[in-house]
Amino acid sequence: MKLIPLKTLLFQFSMLYRNTILTYCFFIFSGIQGQTILNGFGIGYIQPRIDAASIGISSTGLLPAFQSGVSLNNPVTWHDLHFAYISTMYGGNQVNQSEDDIINGHSALTQFQFILPIKKKYIFGIGISPYASQYYNLTGIDTLANAKTLEGSGGINSLHVSFGQSSGRKENFALAFDFLFGSSRMETILTLDQTDYIYNQRNLFSGILAKLYVESSRIHFYQTPVHTYFAIQGSVKPLSVRSFSYQPVVRYGFNQVFPNPNKTPDPVQSHVTNVILPFEFQLGFDIELKEKVHILGEGTYWKDGTNKQTNFSILRHKVVSTERISFGIIRFAKNYSRSIMDFVHFRSGIFALRSVFDSRKNVDERGVSFGIGIKFGVTNNQIDFGYSIIQRSGFNVDGEIIQKFRIGLSLGDIWFIKRRER
Repeated sequence: MKLIPLKTLLFQFSMLYRNTILTYCFFIFSGIQGQTILNGFGIGYIQPRIDAASIGISSTGLLPAFQSGVSLNNPVTWHDLHFAYISTMYGGNQVNQSEDDIINGHSALTQFQFILPIKKKYIFGIGISPYASQYYNLTGIDTLANAKTLEGSGGINSLHVSFGQSSGRKENFALAFDFLFGSSRMETILTLDQTDYIYNQRNLFSGILAKLYVESSRIHFYQTPVHTYFAIQGSVKPLSVRSFSYQPVVRYGFNQVFPNPNKTPDPVQSHVTNVILPFEFQLGFDIELKEKVHILGEGTYWKDGTNKQTNFSILRHKVVSTERISFGIIRFAKNYSRSIMDFVHFRSGIFALRSVFDSRKNVDERGVSFGIGIKFGVTNNQIDFGYSIIQRSGFNVDGEIIQKFRIGLSLGDIWFIKRRER
């Protein structure tokens, strides 16, 4: 085997890496594992905190789907809870790429939350959930006919803390903070003449978001109350990224690596602030058509206020704005009944979502969802199931069918209420 000088190898790698990134749009992908190629753009695929009840009506969590007047992810609605709740969610996604006949999926715990209403006047909540996912595995051939593999893992999580106080009037308010943290790893492998050129990068994320929630019962439609919900979110501490770029290495023969990873220099560090400046506005309504039957609607607009290009993403482009609209219908369970079916919430919904990239190209999603919730126990414990099927098409995505499910368990207990002595 003819040895190639290290400088020549690193130069070839850098040229191949730069050329492949610039000509990414011409890739012919032969396989995608993980969730979706969208996880590789920008900071990853930003996902709202959708609990099992909300996914049943295609909501992002703004609207009351857990119980009548209550959403697990909208703290302004927690005043109506009679018990404190510990809630956990398990969920997963399955992506079917019809063109390449590829099916892949991922499942995990998606949310853990503690909700504490105090004397129906104050509320407090704390929980943890994913904010953005960077799981992907892309393989293909670039314009120079060189094999290439792009792998990503990790993402951004959110520790969210919520506070609120009932005003006793027609409006209620709540404030939530999202403390963003997490890390991701990226690996690029270029294969030339049975030799792999490997480049690794690690990213650490941090930031703080704040979100104001408002609930109003001022509006009526033909003597029927229309409960309206507003939410607006912005940055308190814009998301920042600290990147560690490791020296490229060459792998050849039987897993031989050059230079030895233990003898390579320390990684090159960089720190980028104001990675994204998200602004989000949400508006929704809830109307009771007849006893325990509600129709709900929701609209969301999200925008990134910064024009910075990301140097911590393998793929060049990023999402700069999204628009989402959804409608759902629920038949809530009855409080007092001997019928088993009256202990079950029935939910269904539809939604449409458009994501706009900095290249002015779009990805469109359309979906339908179903779900049920089952109450049990004297403290209104509840098990929720939600399922959604989505069609996605547009920029770098063609004919994806996504199936999502969520399973939630919420256990209630009595806090700050004097118990009777035995």
